[in-house]
Formats: sequence, structure tokens, C-alpha cells
Amino acid sequence: MAAPDASPILQRTSSSLKPAMREKFVAIYEDIFALSSPVQLAREQGIAGRASLQRFWDELLLLKVNELYLAKCVASEPEDRLVGPLKHTVNDLFSACVRYLGDDNFIRVAHALETSSILLREIFRKRFNEQGFTIITLVAGSADLADSFFRKLIGESADLLARQDAPVTVKVLVLRLYLTILTATDNVNTNSIAAYFFVSNVFDPVVSALSARVPADRRRLELDAALVLILLLQWKESPNIYSERLCQPAAPLMPLLNSVHSLLLPAGFVPPAAAGQNGTDSRRSSGVMGGLFGTSTSSPGPPPPKEDPSTSDSKADTRDKQRCRSSAAVVLIYYLVHLSPVLKSMQAWRRSEDPSKSAAQAANPQTPTPAVGQSLSFLWMSAFRAFLSLCWRAFRALPLVVDSRRTSENGQSVQLSAGQQAAVLRAKTCLMILRVICEEPLIIEFLRKCDAAALPAFPNSGAASTLPPRSHSVKSQAQPVLSIILDLATDVLSLPPRGSFVDADLYSRAEAVVATIVVSSRGQEGVVSEAASGAQGLATQGFEWRRLWVVLSRICDWAGEVTALQKPGVTDLAAQSVAILEYILAEGQEILGSVGEVEALHASVMSNCLVFQKLMQAAQKQQEALTRGSGRSGREKRASFTGDFKMLNLTAVRNHYEVQIAAMGVRGVPSEQQAMAGVQKKGTAGLKFKSKPAIAAHAYAEGTSESRVLNGLARALIAEHRRLFWQDIPNILDFLM
Repeated sequence: MAAPDASPILQRTSSSLKPAMREKFVAIYEDIFALSSPVQLAREQGIAGRASLQRFWDELLLLKVNELYLAKCVASEPEDRLVGPLKHTVNDLFSACVRYLGDDNFIRVAHALETSSILLREIFRKRFNEQGFTIITLVAGSADLADSFFRKLIGESADLLARQDAPVTVKVLVLRLYLTILTATDNVNTNSIAAYFFVSNVFDPVVSALSARVPADRRRLELDAALVLILLLQWKESPNIYSERLCQPAAPLMPLLNSVHSLLLPAGFVPPAAAGQNGTDSRRSSGVMGGLFGTSTSSPGPPPPKEDPSTSDSKADTRDKQRCRSSAAVVLIYYLVHLSPVLKSMQAWRRSEDPSKSAAQAANPQTPTPAVGQSLSFLWMSAFRAFLSLCWRAFRALPLVVDSRRTSENGQSVQLSAGQQAAVLRAKTCLMILRVICEEPLIIEFLRKCDAAALPAFPNSGAASTLPPRSHSVKSQAQPVLSIILDLATDVLSLPPRGSFVDADLYSRAEAVVATIVVSSRGQEGVVSEAASGAQGLATQGFEWRRLWVVLSRICDWAGEVTALQKPGVTDLAAQSVAILEYILAEGQEILGSVGEVEALHASVMSNCLVFQKLMQAAQKQQEALTRGSGRSGREKRASFTGDFKMLNLTAVRNHYEVQIAAMGVRGVPSEQQAMAGVQKKGTAGLKFKSKPAIAAHAYAEGTSESRVLNGLARALIAEHRRLFWQDIPNILDFLM
């Protein structure tokens, strides 16, 4: 049956169409920034206008926030108008948002948080004459009100993080608000508003977000919470209450380690929940929300669309997200191992018992962990295994960074991309972590005895917990953890230093790991520890020492070029290489553990004797040039380069074997095979070493260079986080669907 013709009355030509109705949110904010809204009228009416203004805010904060339009409203206003006619209006907006953080309606709370974040983000992008002071007065109303305003803003939002009944979307918005404030400047230490986080302590509320009972909620919150803690831990302008908390033995390490391990796992992996941590708990935790709100805590709104694995864009996006998560885990691990006394003790470094039989979890079943009954040592050991796997992948990617930076046709060096710079910073941070761990002799002892295969790993964690492969000719079946660490450091030192990519700091940090392991094998007063005095040596049979001799000699060969010594950090790098060789020569039997390894080291020295001679000559020429320069300028005398290259033990080895090798008919520099034959024929009897240089004798201290690495990696993290994750917040209104 055909449809009847439409009535002529209902027909309308295109010329008579009415203009589309404006979105109510857009219409209201258009009036607000035109100074013709109830906000301005209520101010003119005084007390009589307060009742109508209350209804106005109640209605406005129920409307879905149009982020693009609100951001455009602030971005399009010039700075002089924001601090002039619009100052009171902007202040009223912030005051209303802060006031509604304690509202019983979570829709208003979420929209207040989202509005505050958008306004702050756009205001931070403005350029005022006195940036910090102007922004504080614009947001808080005046300098006198700033303390109370920001204390209430941070305190009220922190209470939301600690509430069990608050939806996960609200908690995500709180963390994004914190990140907006903390990232107002490239360096958190130059951020005047960040100082208010050290008046109102949010450590426990942020950690409580990491303790969400539902794994899906915890997964959604953990990256944002980790970034907030990382930025707060970088504060140096005043006593850092967050660092002090981590330094306490009673610091809440379990949720932090739980999050570290989760961040290291693949993006699609959700650790199994503990007993009782299921959807029922999610519904019970909704508390005062009740009704339809109470069924959506673990999955607010519709699930995100599944990525199509067949498309390269989807795969690249997944890889980028996982790299961002793992980088956050690396920085958080650094602060944990650097600050926490528990992670420097045998309480964490021990073979964990069966997780299902842990008495600690049974005594405190409320502690959220990714599996039933996991102890702190099990969590840390499994996270450490995943960290070693990450180190291997991060160091393996470095040759791609090196190869990508070539000299262009006009001779100019090609700069590293932002992603490549982040890869180098991530590798440096991993090396800093390994050094801090290896400074404790008791931990060295554990790592030497512990077979890497015995480190626990979560089931189905995939490549995230795969140990580095044994790509070298090692005959032993066991693979001590310490040998893996030495292998990882040697992998970094194996990178070719020639070419346009020269980062001496990267090589120096790898050498510092090796030096720290060697020094930590001895007691405080020079007494050889059990780890070094055993028949199998420091790293047992699991490490190929010859690789280390080769890469150290290669670095000395490269540094022997005068042009190389002029580059920043190369002199210290070469001096450290020589010092490691000098030290191991003096302590060879105790460190290497066998006569064969000692002979191999001596043979390597003999086959590279011209390399060390060239390095000494280059250092002397460089010293002469600097001395002449300082003499002309009349400035203070420069330190002697030759004093940094004390090759007494290297010279002793050469003098001991050179006659024997010459008697064998070898002319010039012997090959390694010829040198080995001469060493074995001569023997080590009568060889006396003249010095035991102190390498890495000082304890690790976080200095300017370390802070620069951490700040740089944090900036790269925040940039990637904004690009990849800031569109993942579901609208609070989706809870009603």
C-alpha cells in the first residue's frame, strides 16, 4: 500500500528551513564569555541573585561538556581580556567547579572535573607577563585566596580517589586534572602551582587508585596514577614528602609493585583477580550511587571498539601504548629501588614460596593483588623478571637508533626523532636501575646464586616475562641472574661508537653497572665475599668474559683518536674502561674464578697493547693542548689527562709476556691466539700488579645528569600519554545507559 502524500502544510521548502538549534551547552558558554549570562547578572543583583545562580550551576553541570567548544572559548580570548573583563567570570567558573566536587551527583562531579581540566589546560597555554602569579590570581581570584583554593581543589579531588563508591571515570578525571596541573611546564620544578601538592599530600589517595578491587578498573587507572607519582617524585624545590614516604619501611609497596608488573605486561593482559574480586564486588562498591549506577563501576559506558589487528595503524598504536606503559613502569621502578629500603633488603630478594600458600595474604585478604596469596617477594621477583625482559628489548632496539642517525649529504648530523630520544633515555634509566640494584653485596650474592629460570612469572604473560636468550657460547646449563645483567650491560657496550651517533653517557652508565658488580663482590674493607671467592668466580659459569674484554678494548681504540677525546664525556668513558681492566687484572683470580679466564684476559691485553698505547698518546696530546690554552688565558690549571689513565697493571702484563711472545717469533702486535699461546707458556707466576684502582667506589647518588634523564623521559611519556590515551575517557552520562 503506497504511503499517502504528505500534507502540503507539513512540506517546507529549503528557503523556509529554520536554522539548526544550538547546543544548550554552547549557548550558555557563549553568553558566559559574552558577559551576558546569569553569572554576571547574579553579581549585579547581589544576595537576591544567589538562588538563581545556584539553579544555573546545577543545570549547567548536568550538561555534557563540549570540550572542543569550551577550549575554543578560552583559546580565542586574548590574554589582556582574560585578566581584565573576564577575570571574575573565569574565577566564578573555577569556584563553582571546586564547590561541586563534593556534590552527591557524580554527573556534576565529573563535569566539574572535566571543565576545570579544560580551562586550566587552555590557560596554561597563554603567555602572560608574570606567568605563574597571573595564572594563580586568575584561577583562585587573588594571591590571598590561592592557598585555600588550591588546598580545597586538591583535597576534595583526592577524597574522590579514596572513595570506594566513586565511579572509575571520576577517578580518571581526577588523575587527568592532576596531570594537567603538573605538566603546565616542561619541568615540574618550575611549576608554581605544583607546590600546592606538597601542602596537601595526595600520596595515599593516588595509591588507593592503584588498589581498585576490580582488575579492569585498576588497569584503567594505573598508568595515570603512576605518571602523577613520577612527576611528584621529581620535585626538588622543597622537601619532597612523597620521596620521604617511599623511604619509610612501612610504605605501601604492594599496590605499587602490582601496578609496575601490570604496566610491564602486554596491553591485552589482565592479571587474574584475587578471591572475591569480581563483578559482585564491583557492584557492591558502588555504595551511594545505587540503581543503574551501581552496575557499571568496572565498565563505565560501552566497551571501546576492538582494534583490527589486520591494519598496520592499529598494530602501531598498540605498540606505542605498550611502550608508553612500560616506560612509566621503568621510571617507577627506579624510584622504588632507589628510595625504598625494603627493595634493598633480603625481604624482597628471596625465592618466593608458592603464592597460594602465602600467610601474608591470608592474614590480610583486603590487599588487592593480581593473584591469590602473593607475597611482596613474589610480586617483586616476577616484576624484576619482566624488567629484565624489558631491558633486553630496550637495548636490542638501540642499534636501530644508532643506524638511523647518519650524516647527511651536506655533512650535517641528522637529529634523533622524539621516539628515538625516548628510546635512549629509557635505556639509560634501565642502566641506572641495574646499578642501584647491584650496589648491595647481599643482593649481588643472591643474583649470583639464583638461576634466572627460577624467577617467578605470571602465567600467560607472554613475551613480557621471557628472559633474554643465551646468544653466546656458554657451556653451562644454569643461567645466574647476575650473568644476565652483565650480558645486558655488555650488549650496550657492544654498540659501535663510531659514526654520527655518540652518546658517551649511555656507554658510561653501562660501564658503571659492570664496575659496580665488580666492586660489590668485595666486602667493605677489601675482604673478598663468598660470591667472589668461590671456585666459579663472581658470575659463576654463566657469563662470557671475553666479550667484555673485546668491547672495552674497542672503546679504548675509538677513544684513542684525538677528535674522539674532544667530545663530551669520552675522556671519562675511556678512563673508566681502563680502570675496569686495571681492577680486574689486580683481582683476576677472585673475580674470574679460573686460571683459564685469567689467561684469556692477559691474552686480550697483549693483543691490544697498541690500542692502550695509542690512547695514552692521544691523552697526552690533548693534555698538552689544554695546558697551552690555559696558559694563554691565565685561567686555572686543567686536571691532567694522563692521571686518569693509569695503566700500571696493563703495562705490567705487557712487560711480563712480551719477551716470551717475541721468542716465539711473533713480530709486531700478536693475534689473540698467539698471545694466548705465549701467556700459557710463560704462566702467571712472578707477575705482580702495582695498583688496585678504585672504580665506582662511591655510592650511587641522583645528580643533575640523572635528574635530566628522568625529566626527559617523563616529558616524552606525558607527550605520548596525551596522544594515545586522553581520548579514552568515557562520558559519565554513559552510566545511565
